[in-house]
Amino acid sequence: MTRMQLITTAAIAIAGMVAIAAAVVLIRYPFAQPPNLVLIMIDTLRQDKLSAYGFPEETSPEIDRMAEQGVRFDRVIAQSSWTRPPSAQCSPRTTRAR
Repeated sequence: MTRMQLITTAAIAIAGMVAIAAAVVLIRYPFAQPPNLVLIMIDTLRQDKLSAYGFPEETSPEIDRMAEQGVRFDRVIAQSSWTRPPSAQCSPRTTRAR
Protein backbone atom coordinates (compact mmCIF):
# COMPACT_ATOMS: atom_id res chain seq x y z
CA MET A 1 0.00 0.00 0.00
CA THR A 2 1.42 3.36 -1.00
CA ARG A 3 1.59 6.33 1.34
CA MET A 4 -1.19 8.14 -0.54
CA GLN A 5 -3.44 5.07 -0.30
CA LEU A 6 -2.73 4.87 3.44
CA ILE A 7 -3.60 8.56 3.94
CA THR A 8 -6.77 8.18 1.85
CA THR A 9 -7.81 5.10 3.83
CA ALA A 10 -7.18 6.94 7.12
CA ALA A 11 -9.24 9.92 5.96
CA ILE A 12 -12.14 7.69 4.93
CA ALA A 13 -11.99 5.79 8.23
CA ILE A 14 -11.99 8.98 10.31
CA ALA A 15 -14.80 10.51 8.25
CA GLY A 16 -16.80 7.32 8.75
CA MET A 17 -16.25 7.36 12.52
CA VAL A 18 -17.32 11.01 12.74
CA ALA A 19 -20.40 10.34 10.59
CA ILE A 20 -21.41 7.36 12.73
CA ALA A 21 -20.87 9.36 15.94
CA ALA A 22 -22.98 12.22 14.58
CA ALA A 23 -25.74 9.80 13.53
CA VAL A 24 -25.79 8.15 16.96
CA VAL A 25 -25.99 11.54 18.67
CA LEU A 26 -28.77 12.76 16.40
CA ILE A 27 -30.78 9.55 16.87
CA ARG A 28 -30.31 9.58 20.63
CA TYR A 29 -30.95 13.32 21.04
CA PRO A 30 -33.28 14.54 18.25
CA PHE A 31 -33.01 18.33 18.56
CA ALA A 32 -34.23 21.00 16.16
CA GLN A 33 -30.64 22.28 16.11
CA PRO A 34 -27.95 19.58 15.83
CA PRO A 35 -25.77 19.41 18.95
CA ASN A 36 -22.07 20.09 18.93
CA LEU A 37 -19.86 17.10 18.29
CA VAL A 38 -16.63 16.72 20.25
CA LEU A 39 -14.03 14.24 19.03
CA ILE A 40 -11.33 13.62 21.62
CA MET A 41 -8.05 12.25 20.29
CA ILE A 42 -5.36 11.51 22.86
CA ASP A 43 -2.04 9.89 22.03
CA THR A 44 -0.93 6.89 24.13
CA LEU A 45 -3.85 6.88 26.59
CA ARG A 46 -5.01 3.41 27.54
CA GLN A 47 -8.75 2.85 27.88
CA ASP A 48 -8.26 0.63 30.94
CA LYS A 49 -6.75 3.60 32.85
CA LEU A 50 -9.89 5.77 32.56
CA SER A 51 -12.49 5.63 35.30
CA ALA A 52 -15.23 5.98 32.63
CA TYR A 53 -14.19 2.54 31.39
CA GLY A 54 -13.97 0.85 34.79
CA PHE A 55 -10.64 1.90 36.33
CA PRO A 56 -11.18 1.89 40.14
CA GLU A 57 -9.47 5.24 40.81
CA GLU A 58 -10.83 8.61 39.63
CA THR A 59 -8.29 9.39 36.93
CA SER A 60 -10.34 11.40 34.43
CA PRO A 61 -13.22 13.34 36.02
CA GLU A 62 -13.93 15.58 33.01
CA ILE A 63 -13.91 12.71 30.54
CA ASP A 64 -16.13 10.74 32.96
CA ARG A 65 -18.61 13.62 33.09
CA MET A 66 -18.75 13.91 29.31
CA ALA A 67 -19.14 10.11 29.00
CA GLU A 68 -22.12 10.15 31.40
CA GLN A 69 -23.89 12.99 29.57
CA GLY A 70 -23.05 12.04 25.99
CA VAL A 71 -22.35 9.05 23.80
CA ARG A 72 -19.43 6.81 24.78
CA PHE A 73 -18.05 4.20 22.40
CA ASP A 74 -16.87 0.94 23.91
CA ARG A 75 -15.14 -0.36 20.79
CA VAL A 76 -13.11 1.70 18.33
CA ILE A 77 -10.68 0.29 15.79
CA ALA A 78 -7.74 2.32 14.52
CA GLN A 79 -6.22 1.68 11.12
CA SER A 80 -2.72 2.22 12.46
CA SER A 81 -0.78 1.41 15.61
CA TRP A 82 0.77 4.89 15.71
CA THR A 83 -0.83 8.32 15.97
CA ARG A 84 0.30 10.25 12.93
CA PRO A 85 -1.89 8.72 10.15
CA PRO A 86 -5.25 9.12 11.97
CA SER A 87 -4.49 12.53 13.42
CA ALA A 88 -3.18 13.97 10.15
CA GLN A 89 -6.71 14.16 8.77
CA CYS A 90 -8.17 15.74 11.93
CA SER A 91 -6.52 19.11 11.68
CA PRO A 92 -8.58 21.96 13.16
CA ARG A 93 -11.12 23.38 10.75
CA THR A 94 -13.87 25.88 11.29
CA THR A 95 -17.03 25.82 9.20
CA ARG A 96 -20.42 27.40 9.57
CA ALA A 97 -23.62 25.38 9.27
CA ARG A 98 -26.01 26.58 6.60
